[in-house]
Amino acid sequence: MAASEVFYTIRNLEVMDDEESNQAEEFLAAAFENDEFTHVATGGDRALYGPFWRSLMVAGLRGGEVYVAEHATEKVIIAAANLDDTLCLLWGSSDQREEAWPICADRFQPEITKWWETDLLPKYASFCEEVFGEGVKLASWHLQAFAVEPKFQRKGIARALIEKMKRKDKPQGMYRRSTTHPGGDSGL
Repeated sequence: MAASEVFYTIRNLEVMDDEESNQAEEFLAAAFENDEFTHVATGGDRALYGPFWRSLMVAGLRGGEVYVAEHATEKVIIAAANLDDTLCLLWGSSDQREEAWPICADRFQPEITKWWETDLLPKYASFCEEVFGEGVKLASWHLQAFAVEPKFQRKGIARALIEKMKRKDKPQGMYRRSTTHPGGDSGL
């Protein structure tokens, strides 16, 4: 076995217990440590990086699908992807607002929560309607979160997760959409 080879399994995570939740929060914080969006989205509070991304995973469990790559011998989550097909916007369903949004919003400084709720999310929704067309975003699959623990990056795990999601059957009339930063290419 080559030194860089990693054995893992990919599965659809239907529920997330406390241990998996803590693992996810830890590796998500590490995976997004240098991410500019995460920095801005959390008001620059690095202690909120993990809870912020974990809230997206919980939102995915309440209104989409979450796929994880799990290390074969250590049985820890080393990668995750949240594919949202709920016909709603980020934290848009009542379940997501009640169970997922507070994971990070309750820890944000009040001005950051206000920015999300009264500025970013409404403007993002309007922008998507303008760019994609009326109703298209709501009728699309969304890759809301995607991360691989840094020490396992560049080993094909991200590609395997993407391939697993690409093989997923999508309902009639659904589109795949991903929002990437400048220069980003999701390959979907």
